Amino acid sequence: MKTTVKLFAILASVFTGATASLADITTGWLPMTKGTYNFLDAANWANGETNGVFSADWTGSFRIFGSIAGRTLVRASNGPHTVTLDDDLYLQASSMGADFVFGNGYDDKKRLNFDLGGMTRTVFMNGTSRWIFSDRMTNGDLVFDGAGAFTFRTGGGSDGSIVLSPNMILQTAFTSSDKSDVDAVRASNLTLNRSNVQFFETYWNVTDRITGTLSVLADEPSCSILYVRAVTADKTETVRIGRLEMKPGSTLLVRGAKLGGDAKILFDTAPETVGGIVPQLIGAKSDYNKDSKTGGLNGMYDQSLVSYDAENGLVPLDLATGYADSISAASPVNLFVAYGTTNCLSGPATVNSIYLGGADSGDQFAAIMPAEGANDATLTVESGMVLIGYGRNAGNYKYPTIGVDLDFGKRRGMVFSPGGKRSQIDGAIKGSKGVTFTTPYATTETPTVGLVFGGKAGSSTYTGDTYVQNGINVGATGLLPHGERTGDVYVNGILYADNCVINGLNGKGTVNRASSGTKHMSIGDNNANGDFTGTFSVTDNASTLTKIGTGTQRFGGTVALASNGELNVNAGVVVIDGAVTQGAVNVAADAAIGGDGEIQTTLAFADGAKFSVNVADGVATCLEVTGAVTGGPVTVNANVTGKKWRDAQCILKSDDAIAASFVKGEGIGLLELRNNDTELWAAPQNSGFCVVVR
Repeated sequence: MKTTVKLFAILASVFTGATASLADITTGWLPMTKGTYNFLDAANWANGETNGVFSADWTGSFRIFGSIAGRTLVRASNGPHTVTLDDDLYLQASSMGADFVFGNGYDDKKRLNFDLGGMTRTVFMNGTSRWIFSDRMTNGDLVFDGAGAFTFRTGGGSDGSIVLSPNMILQTAFTSSDKSDVDAVRASNLTLNRSNVQFFETYWNVTDRITGTLSVLADEPSCSILYVRAVTADKTETVRIGRLEMKPGSTLLVRGAKLGGDAKILFDTAPETVGGIVPQLIGAKSDYNKDSKTGGLNGMYDQSLVSYDAENGLVPLDLATGYADSISAASPVNLFVAYGTTNCLSGPATVNSIYLGGADSGDQFAAIMPAEGANDATLTVESGMVLIGYGRNAGNYKYPTIGVDLDFGKRRGMVFSPGGKRSQIDGAIKGSKGVTFTTPYATTETPTVGLVFGGKAGSSTYTGDTYVQNGINVGATGLLPHGERTGDVYVNGILYADNCVINGLNGKGTVNRASSGTKHMSIGDNNANGDFTGTFSVTDNASTLTKIGTGTQRFGGTVALASNGELNVNAGVVVIDGAVTQGAVNVAADAAIGGDGEIQTTLAFADGAKFSVNVADGVATCLEVTGAVTGGPVTVNANVTGKKWRDAQCILKSDDAIAASFVKGEGIGLLELRNNDTELWAAPQNSGFCVVVR
């Protein structure tokens, strides 16, 4: 107990200005007021012992805030010792002058291991943090959240799984004190979600291991990055991973100088290859590391598709040897169309992949077009991989273009196109496994439109889910699946669309109009469900968003309509857990609305409409309406999960008196208007309340 108190006193006094009794501190931090102090100045420590803080095992929480001026070494004394955490880690210094290092990977007496207490612990970080863990983190899993970088030095790492949240960076490093070749397990499993992992050899031949699965998610726009680099001459960096799992819609950018040589990425279970390349992977051919939408020939054009073999690992294809400049009838090639050239297709043909070159300046552009008089210019892409280079249009309105139909067959189509400058697809897209539209490089910036669909794109027939991970403009075309075509849309970037019909809408990005004027979008075809937590923004006069089909569409973000626009719930269920900011909300007969969010406008029910209440663990949702609530009779139904619902609760409230009428439906025992008729309260059946129906 005393060691726990000691730690709390030290951390609290250093980072929050709290006081502690020196009687409780035999070796500890002396300053007891807020401020910035040098951890390496022995005068700041009791007995002049700079870092002899952890002299025994202890259990407690670890929270670091405030400003840190100098390099900080938090190590065991006469160790090794173990810190058992009973809470999450908060590493959020407002500024840091140098590294903050935990433990010592090459001196047993200074080792400081972390026991996660058998739990999944979140490490909350900020963007100025430089945190280094030299020893092991065991007995639990880790989620790194916020912004910033953390490092496993020497043998440091986790025996459990690690999840990197967006914008987080995991690094590995070694010191000159290691004095030997190093083999270190960094995690059992590693999950990336627009995050960055960097494995660097610094002094010695190094093997970094992820013993289980490297998983790449698609919940965010852009790519995740796997960066491997051999820094010292005649030394090697080898990253060995159990297996690779690319989730639908995800993309991984592998980069680093000498990939396949002094720097290798190897897998115990080889990743799938098609025609020699790994689907859903993009490679940088050099050590380029610019996080931007613009750049010269060493930037956006430094991309390639990626091969794999057991000896060399993941290697970006060399433009001179890995591609062909023309289609072969003998076997499918990786086709490269250089900027300034056009490849004409006179009939059906097959390639393994397509790389459409970009241009740095001038009026040159790359294109694949139907030959004159061609009746069926369809290009089958066996790997599903299409890479479109970055083009600077120089004001001449020329841009990389694919004018032929693309057939991805039974593979997911992956179309990589850069944002900021236009590229175009004018052919129809075919296939049965869906399509992902994404970027060929990693960025933390908001995506901008870079891929425009026209021509025959509206007659596309592909089925399966569509992932929008960058910015695309589909205009008023029928590109996206609906009608007889199955597959939902996941928007994590920006989708620009006009009058169109889609199945379920999912993701956390933005849906916007493609051009000015009144727009009408229908969501929920094929009775699809959807869960969209992003922003739907179509603010042109009288534009409408209509829910069709019997499924449930949830809006967890903002639905922004014009003041005279409409959200029409014509069928199924709409759940508002975010906010509808303008326009009228109308619910038709047999359709339903519900949720725990806010309608900042009017809500009108038709006769026979429904109001849905979800009750989770005894707590009911309550929909708040700023304007008038009218119409009905409305049937109120309760969907109860978890522990029982016992007490009356408010399920609908308005700034005005509620003028709609309601009747009991499934699970409802009481309906009652309260607070001058501005609140509708409900209780479950068999609650003991009397029933008052308006």
